[in-house]
Amino acid sequence: MMKNILKSIVIGITLLFIGLAFQPIVSTNELKKEQMEPNNYLFETIIEIINNPEVNELLNQIEDEWKNDNPYITWDFDSKVIFKNLFLKKPKILVSMLFAESSNTQDYLESSYMKGCEITKALGEKNVIDVIDSVEITNPDILDQLNNFIMNDAELNARISTLEDLNKDSESVPFRNYSTICKVLLILYYVYLIRCGIVSLISKFFEGLPLISVMFDTLWFKNWELAGVCMFVFQLIYDTIGCEKPSPDYSTGI
Repeated sequence: MMKNILKSIVIGITLLFIGLAFQPIVSTNELKKEQMEPNNYLFETIIEIINNPEVNELLNQIEDEWKNDNPYITWDFDSKVIFKNLFLKKPKILVSMLFAESSNTQDYLESSYMKGCEITKALGEKNVIDVIDSVEITNPDILDQLNNFIMNDAELNARISTLEDLNKDSESVPFRNYSTICKVLLILYYVYLIRCGIVSLISKFFEGLPLISVMFDTLWFKNWELAGVCMFVFQLIYDTIGCEKPSPDYSTGI
């Protein structure tokens, strides 16, 4: 009988230790999810998507087409007006935005987002929406192909689901009361888009001067096609997690 009692105590203590050991793991995982920084997780997800071999192959094809003046995307906003306004209101940001080499890194995405917030405050939220509304994707199949690659990849699919969970309302400006992840994607899209628009404008300005044009493309506007390619990824995530256009109570800028 004593053996049975001891056996029961041993089993009970063992179960207790297992329970105590397991409890912090559950709590830590839940805490980690609650404390997960949405912006960083989004940036990591964007990089994971672009680095996915199948996605990367498709994006390389898009980049090649972009270099051959077939970018699968067109826009109809006045790059001159935006260039002039940024030159007058945010010259340092304009210079850093144009002459920083595009890269598929978390630091570059974070820097682009911060610059986008400053530009949005200067030019107004309505300008962001008007510029983005002018975009037309001339080959929508690209988004379908990207979506299929992501949905068929368990890890990327799980990341998109997590982004949906993290996409909570935000009280910070710009775009107050707009969901966190959607706001970041919107501003990133805007920054990459106006960068493409202004670079395209300057390139056309030097079209008759091949040497200067090549110098600009080689020394300063390196990898600017990457900005155009990334916009497809931004839009895909934006659409997939169910983002909508912000309510029309926009700020008008400085």
